[in-house]
Amino acid sequence: MSDAEVLRARARQLARPVVLQAESRPDDVEALVVRVGNERLGILVSAIAAVSHARDVTPLPRAVAPVFGVTAWRGRPLTVYTLGSVIRETDQMVDARFVVLGNARRADLALLVDGIDDVITVPRSHLHSAAQTRRAEQAVGITDEGIIVIDPMALSRSLRRATRTTADPTRTE
Repeated sequence: MSDAEVLRARARQLARPVVLQAESRPDDVEALVVRVGNERLGILVSAIAAVSHARDVTPLPRAVAPVFGVTAWRGRPLTVYTLGSVIRETDQMVDARFVVLGNARRADLALLVDGIDDVITVPRSHLHSAAQTRRAEQAVGITDEGIIVIDPMALSRSLRRATRTTADPTRTE
């Protein structure tokens, strides 16, 4: 498939009509599907303030995971976290994005992701238990397709707790 055909196919997909709100059920969950390594995660759309290119992120020297770096959000610094176990070099982040969690007035944190796939709508009652996954503490549930839907508030608490408990091995007291 040529580049032009790929772009036309993407344009057709993006131009599809928006589903009317009347068709949604009260227990529906809308999630942005992102890629982090070999995982596909869903982040609740209601908690996403923005999505931007990772080239706008400045890596912090000697950052210890889950912290990756910082970015500017509406004139203020915002910590960027990584959900992957390895912090990658910035020149490898061609398709990477960061997702700002918060709302239109306040950003809580930003997540570095490898890519963005789609927005899905799933009835909450169709989500399966995530008890056996390493992200169980942060998960709302798992879709039939194996996408772990993340609770942004639980994720935020987990990342901040990990930041407080992870010491910089090169630092001397």
